[in-house]
Amino acid sequence: MINLRVACSRLSAVLGAAALASTLSACGAGKTSAAASSPDAQWTLPAATSTVTPQGVWAAVAMGHLGDPLNTFWQLPSRRAGRATWTNQVEATATATNGGLILASAGGTLLVGIRPSVDLTFSPLIYTRNGGLKWSAGLLDTALTPAAGSLAVRATGTASTLTASALTSDAATSTKGGDVKVESDKGSLSSWRTVGDLRSLDASTANRGCGATSLTAVGYSGATLVVGAACSQAGSNGLFTVGPGGWRSAGPSKSVSAGSTVTVLAAASEADSRAAAGSQSASAAVAAPEAFLLGLAGPAGEPPRLVVASSPDGANWQVSPAITVTSTTAVVSFGPAPAGGLFVLTRGPRNALTPYVTDGPSFAWRQLPSAPPGTATLAEGHDGTLEALSVNDTVLSFSTFEPAEDEWVRSQTMHVNIEFGSSNP
Repeated sequence: MINLRVACSRLSAVLGAAALASTLSACGAGKTSAAASSPDAQWTLPAATSTVTPQGVWAAVAMGHLGDPLNTFWQLPSRRAGRATWTNQVEATATATNGGLILASAGGTLLVGIRPSVDLTFSPLIYTRNGGLKWSAGLLDTALTPAAGSLAVRATGTASTLTASALTSDAATSTKGGDVKVESDKGSLSSWRTVGDLRSLDASTANRGCGATSLTAVGYSGATLVVGAACSQAGSNGLFTVGPGGWRSAGPSKSVSAGSTVTVLAAASEADSRAAAGSQSASAAVAAPEAFLLGLAGPAGEPPRLVVASSPDGANWQVSPAITVTSTTAVVSFGPAPAGGLFVLTRGPRNALTPYVTDGPSFAWRQLPSAPPGTATLAEGHDGTLEALSVNDTVLSFSTFEPAEDEWVRSQTMHVNIEFGSSNP
């Protein structure tokens, strides 16, 4: 009998990236969870998200029996630019998706990371430059960490070159701790180098005032790689750069924490939201800012808050007004919204799903009516609308927010064929 755990872990050493994508379907799915918890019990790191390229809109959502990791399968729904309906492209991953899907995009490129599960101990990568008509393969020989912010990509201005970074761990089930590393590609999405880890951050002067307990997100602001962390001390923004010169503090020059500890929850590209569905060109997307969602946990008696810090170049930062939430609020999803904006989806008391959106220029939040039950993420819809993607077992529903009626209206229903039990070891 073949030991799949050993066989799958050795694939990275014996297969090229192109062969890998067609071979991984033999590797089983797993007992890992795609939800990542921050060290501070106040905040959880969102896993579901959406992103936008000039060719269309993409999302990553978990479906199936969500209480059973072996029967939870992540899907990759997409809506091509100029079309009103969604399709599902999860087959492009060429392997089981129980561990989760991580999305990153820049310009016209979508990069998808497949989280390990059961016998798969590394993270295959696939990417497309033409809206999913053709896919290419890459490989991380370690495991992407579970949160949506664990993968980032930037376009470098040439059609054949990408730069990417990732948060990885040797242990597929790890969500925090000293084994989490920051890796950047070495000119190929199948060859990577470690540029930093939590231990080196802990030993650096940049960590003073933060007391980082985990690395939580990566993103690019211009050409600058920015790494987010969870801080145990007040007085830091939780944002850092790392490179040959070591770790440096990043983010707004004035701390946004105001006596609160900070957890960087996710990163999203405002760039791609400005190039949505034929509205702008890919070149416009490359220059626009990356945004980081920060969770602020204040002293006893002060409510938690959410803010976004955004920078087009890693040097000049803008900070959004704060969203004040309750002590039981969880962030469900974060990503780009229409008009170059952003959305935050939260789950609060009585499981109420509350969407907040901002447009790019004002950076001021607007609270929308509660999203439909089961909403996993929001996405930019057809003709610049906003859509909610809601999950009920094998049914994925799409609802469009209608501003005139101030309500969500069902626009599409997709029945997903899930083979329950197919991932049992």
